[in-house]
Amino acid sequence: MPASGIDRVAVITGSNRATGYAIARRLHGLGWSVVSINRTLRGEPWLHEHLCDFTDDDSPIAVADDIRRTHGRVDAFVSTSVTRELCEVEDLSPARLNDAVRINFTSVVQTVRVLLPELRRANGLVVLLGSHAGSRHFEGGTAYSATKAALKAFVETLLLEERPRGVRSTLVSPGAIANFADDDSPDKMSTDSVARCVAALLSEMPEDTAIGEVELRPARIPRPQVSGLDRLRHV
Repeated sequence: MPASGIDRVAVITGSNRATGYAIARRLHGLGWSVVSINRTLRGEPWLHEHLCDFTDDDSPIAVADDIRRTHGRVDAFVSTSVTRELCEVEDLSPARLNDAVRINFTSVVQTVRVLLPELRRANGLVVLLGSHAGSRHFEGGTAYSATKAALKAFVETLLLEERPRGVRSTLVSPGAIANFADDDSPDKMSTDSVARCVAALLSEMPEDTAIGEVELRPARIPRPQVSGLDRLRHV
């Protein structure tokens, strides 16, 4: 942790809405300085916002490098940006697959790579938002499930490589989240609840502990369905 009087800096992707925004707001309330990487801006003064096109391989690298120069330190990196590309294999064009890979996986790896020097200096933490879909597959979920499964492999490899240098990484794998403002389903977790879990990892994890993966499940579940995306809500 940084010395007393120095703000902890968290870099968060996808923090302009839904779960990412809830995490950013939670960390800000705990005294963190929040640097936001998004495709659109919210315009809130407490968010240090940087625009990024996650479908462009060079954009995350350039933005991360700019953050290194502008903010000078990074204590945590949190990735929540995602495209939920859902279609059957016969309809999965190369362009749609490539966008899913770039947004959900490649941009994450490249941003972490560029921020590693600052994360090492701060004995920092990396928290990536995965999904139950990474291990519980469903019809139409090839692009989404495959990219979330790739994040799991990346987190484990990153932990093995960087733990000796002081950087710890965690995959948070949630089930169903009420990510839209009009979603009041009792069978989903709220974005604020997920944010509390992520903030606890960043703010309260003992320094002699590395948590490789955390699974979050809704406390309530709907009646079982036989197939498809609804199946993810039952685990």
